[in-house]
Amino acid sequence: MSEASTRLSQYFPGIRFSETAETFPIACPSDETFLNRVAVAYTGKSVDEIKLLCKKIETDLGRTESSRQKGEIAIDIDLLKWDDTILKASDLERDYIKKLLAALGE
Repeated sequence: MSEASTRLSQYFPGIRFSETAETFPIACPSDETFLNRVAVAYTGKSVDEIKLLCKKIETDLGRTESSRQKGEIAIDIDLLKWDDTILKASDLERDYIKKLLAALGE
């Protein structure tokens, strides 16, 4: 997670990260818990540019489609909101995400 944070910081100067929360898998065939963080950044990049950057980081850090299908998630970076557009409403409703965002003052 620290390498992902480092790379995101390079792409998005001023990005703020929450503390880490340990959560159980949701809709994933894994028995292991996950470590989760949220981040808030402001950028002039388009939503497509941001998604491509996130996918590149995931791939560079070992995420593959076959490992994801097995429930082996090396890294998962999701863009939940861009500008005023909510991209993953169900994720934003999760309690742990609400708490982590609130801790960042969002």
